[in-house]
Amino acid sequence: MKPEASSEKYSPPAYTDVALVVITYNPSEQCVQNIADASRQFCKCFVADNSDPHAQALSYLRETSHIEIISNNENLGLAAALNELANMALERGFAWIVTTDQDTLLLPNFLQEMLSSKNPYPANLAAVGCNYRHDAKAGARFKPSPQPRFKEKATVITSGCLTNLGAWKTIGGFNTDFFIDAIDHEFCLRLRKAGFAVGLNPRVLMHHEIGENSDSKYRSYFVSPHQHPSWRNYTSARNTTYTMRHHFPREARWCLKRSLSLTLELVAIFIFADKKIERARAFFKGIRHGWAGKLEGVAI
Repeated sequence: MKPEASSEKYSPPAYTDVALVVITYNPSEQCVQNIADASRQFCKCFVADNSDPHAQALSYLRETSHIEIISNNENLGLAAALNELANMALERGFAWIVTTDQDTLLLPNFLQEMLSSKNPYPANLAAVGCNYRHDAKAGARFKPSPQPRFKEKATVITSGCLTNLGAWKTIGGFNTDFFIDAIDHEFCLRLRKAGFAVGLNPRVLMHHEIGENSDSKYRSYFVSPHQHPSWRNYTSARNTTYTMRHHFPREARWCLKRSLSLTLELVAIFIFADKKIERARAFFKGIRHGWAGKLEGVAI
């Protein structure tokens, strides 16, 4: 079922309307360098540091005039920190933000290509993501296009996403109950439910890590035997199940795909992961809580 178009219309994004926002958590020096490199494409960059205490590595960025850093001194979660920076960008007069992970490497022409889509962005555009590689030897996640263009999608990932702050405010921002995992998918589906357009620029524009580093030869876009702690198996299953429950049957195709992804995640737990029983219990607890709408806090 295709969502109805929103009656709210926005001006096409322009360079001076866009700020970069990044959430950090104990970033490495390489992550800090990635942020510094990416920020050069933007007139303003906002960083929220969820490290406890604040990361010393960020001292390098504090010396840069167009970068502003907030030290939360605790892990507020990804969604809360994103809302914090989105509010700040809106107050400073920006109409759009590009959200990235701390370990994402944007290509030098990222913003230029994102703003110059070959076919015009729809007037009700709320979010447009980009293509990515997670490994130098791997292919692009989506089939690249020779020219930047807009392709409608149900959801796009947070990293490398150009988001309209008016639409963000209209639907109430990112879901802070999620803390981490599936925040981007739930946000995009709420945008579509409200009648906004969500899409993708399929041109390869960034290098993006999926999960934590793994040497497994079986690592892929669909099955990733990461080394996250078991509570991430809980939040992944809980948040995904919660999102599917609230957007089925409107987003039936997306829900079916995510059901398959959950199944593959469970298979990966039993075949590739350590602490299989602990992870499986966390996974099934997440399924139960997501179906019941029980979004408990996550202790880190």
